[in-house]
Parts: sequence; structure tokens; C-alpha cells
Amino acid sequence: MKKPITYKGKEITINDFVPVIPWEQLEPIMGKRNTKAFMKWMSGQTCMADGCYPSDLKAWLTHGINFD
Repeated sequence: MKKPITYKGKEITINDFVPVIPWEQLEPIMGKRNTKAFMKWMSGQTCMADGCYPSDLKAWLTHGINFD
């Protein structure tokens, strides 16, 4: 069996990393208007250059404005 990878005595697993939703994935799923509204809502939020945190998208989907 492979020895686990550790750092400072702690085993590193995929659960130690933060998932990201790529910006490019938003418009094909949400449409242009919803994506624009979400991006405006995200203004000032902490995010990564590659995308947004799933919790932010979930909050917007729950409380945001729907443009269908």
C-alpha cells in the first residue's frame, strides 16, 4: 500500500482543498443575463482568479434574481 502524503505530520487529502466553479462554466448553464447578474452580485466578494466558490453560487441561486 502506498504511504500517504503528509505535511507537518497531517495526511493530505482532496478534502483539504477548496473546489472552484470555473467562470467559463457559468454562462452555458445560467445564460448571459443570469451570469451578468451573478457577476454583479459577486462584486466585492472574495473569489479566485479561476472561478467562484460553490457556496457563493449556491447563495446567489437561493437568493438572487432569476432572469430566464
